[in-house]
Amino acid sequence: MTTIAYTNGFMACDSKVTGGDDFVTRCNKIVRLPHGHLLGLSGDADERDFLKLMATVRGEKNLPTRDQLKALKQTIRGLLVLKNGRVFYIECYFDDMVGDSDMAYSAQILECHEKYAAMGNGFRYAIGAMAAGATAAKAVEIACKYDIYTGLPVRVVPLKPTEASAT
Repeated sequence: MTTIAYTNGFMACDSKVTGGDDFVTRCNKIVRLPHGHLLGLSGDADERDFLKLMATVRGEKNLPTRDQLKALKQTIRGLLVLKNGRVFYIECYFDDMVGDSDMAYSAQILECHEKYAAMGNGFRYAIGAMAAGATAAKAVEIACKYDIYTGLPVRVVPLKPTEASAT
């Protein structure tokens, strides 16, 4: 579980990794994809197949299809920010209401039309903080204070690699 936030050209994430209710380690949860997009990740610890699929994204016209995402059979969430600034929520998950079969996996991609976006266990804290004017970094820092599955340190990555990090 995690918290990832994006606003004003910066994506921020916590670094805490949990297994159930236990602290496991710390890691980076933001990836710069080959075509310059940012992807914040939450969910399955082994995200290699998801990253391979996302590395093919050149723009909004070739986002993965629902079937491609479902075929991964993973529980993973992503916050994708294209290099043009458009933001998408990506979700793949096991739907236990369907039963234990290939059909039990579901997936969706939704575009975010707000000035800010957040995902993960602490997203409510991050959204509230950004609505009050906080940077993405400050929003995740606030989530770290109140969400037990979100932890310091906070990492910040600019959408444009030449921009200085905002904290």
